[in-house]
Amino acid sequence: MTVRIHYDGDSGTIRGYFPNSIPYASIPEPNVAVDESVYKDCIAHHGLRRVDLSTLQIVEYTPPEATTAELKLARKQALTTEYEEYRDSHRKAWFGATANKDSTTADAILDEIVALEGELKTRKETIDNE
Repeated sequence: MTVRIHYDGDSGTIRGYFPNSIPYASIPEPNVAVDESVYKDCIAHHGLRRVDLSTLQIVEYTPPEATTAELKLARKQALTTEYEEYRDSHRKAWFGATANKDSTTADAILDEIVALEGELKTRKETIDNE
């Protein structure tokens, strides 16, 4: 089996795989043909293979280590995702309480939302200051 590998023409980063067993209307350029063993190696080592732009061969690639700023950003994004789940559930509860004209519960939920926002801000600032 032959597989055409579409890659980024500036970096050699692999963008997609197109086995010849599937009749594609077109295959994006640039691309290079490889045999099944190279294709399977690329799949098994996703992100760790690239196209060498001078030889058009698949080569091993070691991504650079993440910088401190990138690691901090990833941690803050993970926190945001975690807090979004809490905020969403609280907002739904707030809308329900508001729709039921239960101002006591709605006010308590709103206080919790504000507290969550403050906690998220504090935790992000802690990461920034590390």
